[in-house]
Amino acid sequence: MEILCVMRTIVQGYFGPQPGDIVEYLGCSKEQRNWGNNDWPYMCIVGGKYMVEEIEVHSSYTKLRLRGIVGRFNSVCFKKR
Repeated sequence: MEILCVMRTIVQGYFGPQPGDIVEYLGCSKEQRNWGNNDWPYMCIVGGKYMVEEIEVHSSYTKLRLRGIVGRFNSVCFKKR
């Protein structure tokens, strides 16, 4: 994603996990899952490491698709390693 600058003000930017990055699962609350209609990452293990296959950036949240796992998950449930 590109960053658009207008009169030295950042209008849009994304600095989270990118495809190919390794992320660690932190756990996920019901509210985090429901925000943006994300899938429930019940198969992920807290502390487990996963590779990001694809990202879907929205205006107020980002969804991650993980390699080998079906579903799209709220990025706040993961930390980039």
